[in-house]
Amino acid sequence: MSVWKLLFSFEGRIQRSRFWLGVLCWLGIEWGGYLVFAVLRRSFEAHPFGFAFLGLIWGTALTWALVAIQVKRWHDRGKSGFMVLILLVPVLGAVWSFVELGLLAGRIGTNDYGPDPLAGARGITAQRSAAHPPADRPDA
Repeated sequence: MSVWKLLFSFEGRIQRSRFWLGVLCWLGIEWGGYLVFAVLRRSFEAHPFGFAFLGLIWGTALTWALVAIQVKRWHDRGKSGFMVLILLVPVLGAVWSFVELGLLAGRIGTNDYGPDPLAGARGITAQRSAAHPPADRPDA
C-alpha cells in the first residue's frame, strides 16, 4: 500500500503495524508543517487571512489523513468506519479507540471491507478465508 493510499483513502484494511506506521508518518508531517508555518508566519504578517487560509487547508488535510488511517483500521477489526466517531465521547472514546485500533488484532480472513492484510503471513488464502469465516462472526 502506498503512503498516499494509507493517508488519504478510506478503502481497505490495514494491520496494526501499518496503523502505527501511518500514525508516526502523520505525526512527522504534522510537526514538519508546524515548523514550516512558524517560519512562514513572518512572511504573512501583512496578509493574516492568507495565513489563516493556509492553516485551514493544512488542518483539513491532516484531519482527513488521520481519519482515513483509523477507518481502515476499524475495517480490519470488522467494524464500520463510522466507529471513528467514538472519539467524540470524551476520554472513553480515546481509550476505546487506542485499545481497539492500536492493541487488538484484526479479524482473520476476508471480511466485508476486503481481504486480510496478513493473509500471506498467516498462510491463509483469500479463498480459504472466505470459505471458513472466523467463529466470532454471526453468519458463521
